Amino acid sequence: MCGIVGYLGSRDAASIVFEGLKCLEYRGYDSSGVALLSQTVDGPAVEVRRSVGKLAKLGQVLAAEPVAGFVGVGHTRWATHGKPSNANAHPHVDCHGETVVVHNGIVENYRALKRRLIADGHVFSSETDTEVIVHLIEQHVSEGMPLEAAVRASLKLLEGNHAIVVDTRQHQPHSVFIYRIALPGAKKPLPASQWTLTGRVSNNDNEGDLQGANRVVAWGGRYAGVGAFQPDRVGVIDVSDPARPRQLANMPVCDIDATGMAIYGAMLLVSGGECVEAIDVSNPSRPVSVAQYRGGALFPTRALRLGKSTRYDNGHDLVYRDGYIYVTAQNDNRLGILKVLDPKIVELASRRQEN
Repeated sequence: MCGIVGYLGSRDAASIVFEGLKCLEYRGYDSSGVALLSQTVDGPAVEVRRSVGKLAKLGQVLAAEPVAGFVGVGHTRWATHGKPSNANAHPHVDCHGETVVVHNGIVENYRALKRRLIADGHVFSSETDTEVIVHLIEQHVSEGMPLEAAVRASLKLLEGNHAIVVDTRQHQPHSVFIYRIALPGAKKPLPASQWTLTGRVSNNDNEGDLQGANRVVAWGGRYAGVGAFQPDRVGVIDVSDPARPRQLANMPVCDIDATGMAIYGAMLLVSGGECVEAIDVSNPSRPVSVAQYRGGALFPTRALRLGKSTRYDNGHDLVYRDGYIYVTAQNDNRLGILKVLDPKIVELASRRQEN
C-alpha cells in the first residue's frame, strides 16, 4: 500500500516530507519521490525528485539536488502499472510542470482515459495509471475551469477507490488538496453526488497557527479540535455551519506534536512527543489546560532528527476508559497505561456530550 505525506507551512517542506515518508516505510514500497513548490525569480515552480529502492537513495538524490520550499508532497510506491523506475515513481506532473499528483489506488479505466488524453495532445512520461489524473486536471484547467472545479471534474471520471493529493503552483493562497473516493467496504467509486468540498479553515486565515495540521476530533454536534504538529498547537473550530467554519481558539500544548487526540465529555486529550495533556473544553472558546504528563517510564527519550531540529516524537495515539489513559509510544513499540489521579479530569470526562 502506498504512503502519502503532505505539508504546508513556514518550515522546510523537503525535510519534513522526507521524515514523514520514513515513518511510512513499514508499509512497504519499491520507489519514492517528493515534489516541492519552490520560489524562483520567475515565481513559484514545482520541483520533483524521485528514486528507485530504499528511501536512503531518495535522501542521496535530495542531498545532490537540494530543493527548498514551504509546500510539499511525498509518496512511497508499490508498483502496479509499470515497473519500478524513476519515471514511474510518484509524484507525477502535467505537461507544463504546473500541477503534481500523488495517488493510492488503481484507476480501473485509465487506458480509455489515456487514449482520449493522448488524442487531445497530452504527452505521458510514465506507464502508470496515476498519470492520467494530473493530465485530466490539466485538461479541465485549460478549458477554463478553476483548479478546485477541475480536480472535482477529473475525479468524477475515475473508476475505482482512491486517495489523491494534488498540489499546484497555480493556486493562491498555496494549498494542498486531499481527496478520498470510496464508500466504506465498497468496491465501486463514491458517486459524485455524495461528496463535495463545503468549507475549510487553513493556516492562511490568520486565526491561529494550524501548520502541519494532522489530527481532528469532533464533539457537541458543532465543534472540531485540530492538532497542528509543527507549532505544537491545538485549534478549536466551530463547524455548526460547514460552509463557514470558524476558529474559536488556538492554544499551545506541551512540547508535543498533537499526533493523538480524543474527546471525552468536556475533556480533550492530546498526546505526542513526550507528553500527554488534558484540556478543559467545556467553554470551547476558552480551552484551558488542566494537567500534563511528561516523560517518565512511558516515554523514554529518543531523539528524532527533523531537518536541522531534534524532536522526541514518541507518544502517538490514546484512548480514555474508566479513569485510565492508554497511550501508544510509537518509537519504542509499547503501550503505556496512565492512571488518572486528578478528580477534575475524571469529572470532565464523565460529562454528557452529544458526540
